Amino acid sequence: MFRSPRQSLAAVFLLLFSSSAAAVAGRLVIDYSHDTSAFFTVGSEARATLERAAADISDVLVDHQLGGLVSNKITGDSNGTTAEVTWSLSYFNPVTGASVSLPNPHLSPGFAEDEIRVFVGWRNLGGITLGQGGPAVNAGLGINGSGVPEEFANAVTAMGVASDLVMTRGSGPIISSFSGTVGGYPYEFDYGSFMGSLWFDSDTNNDSVTDNFSLLDSSWNFGMSLPGPGENDFYSVALHELLHSIGLGSSVSWNALSGDPGVSGGHLVSGLMGYRLSDGLAQEALMSPSLATGSRKSLTTIDLAYLSDIGFVVIPEPGVWGLVMAGVMVLGGRRHRLAGFWMLSDAVDRV
Repeated sequence: MFRSPRQSLAAVFLLLFSSSAAAVAGRLVIDYSHDTSAFFTVGSEARATLERAAADISDVLVDHQLGGLVSNKITGDSNGTTAEVTWSLSYFNPVTGASVSLPNPHLSPGFAEDEIRVFVGWRNLGGITLGQGGPAVNAGLGINGSGVPEEFANAVTAMGVASDLVMTRGSGPIISSFSGTVGGYPYEFDYGSFMGSLWFDSDTNNDSVTDNFSLLDSSWNFGMSLPGPGENDFYSVALHELLHSIGLGSSVSWNALSGDPGVSGGHLVSGLMGYRLSDGLAQEALMSPSLATGSRKSLTTIDLAYLSDIGFVVIPEPGVWGLVMAGVMVLGGRRHRLAGFWMLSDAVDRV
């Protein structure tokens, strides 16, 4: 979530109806299927800027690191005795907040190699909140087995190993984990980054009424030019919430960094400096919790360092490896991290 420390940055556009349900921006697929207003129509400035933000994030992620999902049924075998888990996934509707279940996620919507789908929308958020985002942390499991009892424990273990190979996608963060018993035998499953949701505030003046386009347009800088005085920068907020939606700030892997001095709840600490990938100039981390009105933030070396910390393999812009190291040095010993993991209780950053 992005908030302003200076004034009610509570804003951001009204969801829009689009003739195209989803648009690919490199590895991040922006899904407009819940957008029912008219603001993300094909060719709109807001849509173009959102997809530019998704493309800029995709550009720093190494190719071929996230496996595709071929099937949601995964089997473990021990001498002919089998244990099989069937996965379903779910995400939050970005407009209503309701949970949407996908019983066959490999078929609908389907996940190709490296693809992460982000569902976008608008809500009246109120207060000083500009937007909210987070990964899909809820899933369902069905487990069954067949064979002889003395082999079932090994089959369950094999099922867990096979499931983790597929559902963690081979790279990226661990978004959430499940554990329990089946037939008296323990299992534990992890899964990675498949989907996320983000929504932007559509009540910029906090009057509990959804803003019209004119009011939103006067409050937001929807284009790629720098914002003017009194404008909130859509590109900055889109980058920030997209990173939340793929696990930065809200995942099991992120929670493992809770002892890191650069981490504060679901964000990086205020005042933590990195270097912009675009021009090498110093900037407060994009993933700090606030954005000043009339300012822009873009991806920095320190944001990339934390993407790496949660499991993504990243590619900085050519020539900035030295800046990455300089950004890491700002934190001194920040790469010493805790080994423990914690379960998430909510998919969306509420800080």
